[in-house]
Amino acid sequence: EEKRMKKFLEDLKRELQKRNLSSQEIDEILRDHEEMIQSALAQGLSEEELKTRFGDPVSLASELSEGTKRVEADQAKYDEYKLYKSFMLQSDDLDIQTNLVSEDITYQVTDEDSISVYYKGKADIKDYHISYEKGLFTLSAPKKIGFLFMRSSSDDVDFIIEIPKQALIKDFSIKGVSSDVKVLNLDSKNFTLSSTSGDITLNNVSIETAKWNTVSGDMHVEHAQMDVLTTSQVSGDLFIKHLEVKDHMTISTVSGDIKIEDSSAQTCELKSVSGDLVGTEFYPSRLGFKSVSGDVKIRNQSSEHKVDVFKSSSLSGEVSIKQAS
Repeated sequence: EEKRMKKFLEDLKRELQKRNLSSQEIDEILRDHEEMIQSALAQGLSEEELKTRFGDPVSLASELSEGTKRVEADQAKYDEYKLYKSFMLQSDDLDIQTNLVSEDITYQVTDEDSISVYYKGKADIKDYHISYEKGLFTLSAPKKIGFLFMRSSSDDVDFIIEIPKQALIKDFSIKGVSSDVKVLNLDSKNFTLSSTSGDITLNNVSIETAKWNTVSGDMHVEHAQMDVLTTSQVSGDLFIKHLEVKDHMTISTVSGDIKIEDSSAQTCELKSVSGDLVGTEFYPSRLGFKSVSGDVKIRNQSSEHKVDVFKSSSLSGEVSIKQAS
């Protein structure tokens, strides 16, 4: 009986971790359920009766996590930044377009009613196109003159853009060259990103349709929910932790590696030349794999959810999935 309870609680813990609950919330839930299960076992409940009363760990975790607060990312501090301009939100619907060359930018949430643009750096902020008209916020770097830019790289500007939490972001588009990008605590219907040589961070985001392509920069995704995800990377690595993809995720890589932890998806398709995918507590219901020499290695503790490999094609790569029996 002790063994049955321990396994149930371990499975429940893993499922709760995948749903972005804080460690404090998870500990409280596990303590409460340990007491209840001990009481039920003392009454002589069988394993089937236990499931009937408490549900399986997946269903139970889904119920318990409904309405719980998401794990907020630490917001960027703008102590050293100047406020360039604030735009009063015209309506809740908002589109965002960003085009950068060597600037670093952070988009994050605010309780205020205005879109606020903070900056630091030597360049003349007036050379940038920064506007908010008809529900579209635009930030663009100075235009090219031939193959030269209007400023030297030593004049880089960094931005922090704060978006009101009541804003409903429909289309969120970012294009960057040598620009580090962070998106923190924001939700969007559509999110598209094209990045060369910059590192990207998405933390505590909820996106219906996400699509990005990166060249040489690393991508970090943590505490996120998405309906559909399509990624393409050349040589940069992709790090994913606490991601729930409700439907389909497609990952394409040339030589970049993918590391996925504490995440789930209905279907995951990997297309790789030489990049590897390493998953720990990664639970796609269905996995498709096509590569030249890339490997897939998944190590999971739960025996409740098997990973169904519905397609596997590789010249020299291998698929290795180990789950608790």
